[in-house]
Amino acid sequence: MRRVLAVAALAALLLSGCSSPEPVSKDATIQVSRVGGAPHVDDRLELKPDGSWSFTNTAGKRFSGTLPADQRDAAYDLVTSDEFAEEMVQPTKDMMCADAPVVTVVAGGRTSTYFGCFEDKWPKTAALVDLLQRNITVPNGG
Repeated sequence: MRRVLAVAALAALLLSGCSSPEPVSKDATIQVSRVGGAPHVDDRLELKPDGSWSFTNTAGKRFSGTLPADQRDAAYDLVTSDEFAEEMVQPTKDMMCADAPVVTVVAGGRTSTYFGCFEDKWPKTAALVDLLQRNITVPNGG
């Protein structure tokens, strides 16, 4: 009986280090940066829980607006999912792309880095970036 208890205690101890990362809270601000690539870009976006956003492009021009509630909710559904939390802890070593920008998402103190040529490794992060690119528009030439 002692041996069974000892094995059970050891298994519990080993499994305690295998917990999943905590998802991001719905009250977190989402920051997205897109840097590098060919041609070089340096775009920055901040989305707040109320749907308000600000965007600064490579030229330094700043734009702002508000996402409709359904689009804001879709973005936050992605960021607060367990799958997104898992992506945020994936290693990124040696995953650079020559011509693609590096997209970094910061939310709730956590960071997910998405590389344009490795979309399959970060599907939730890629989906978030796609959703924001489709729904946040700035004037042409801006």
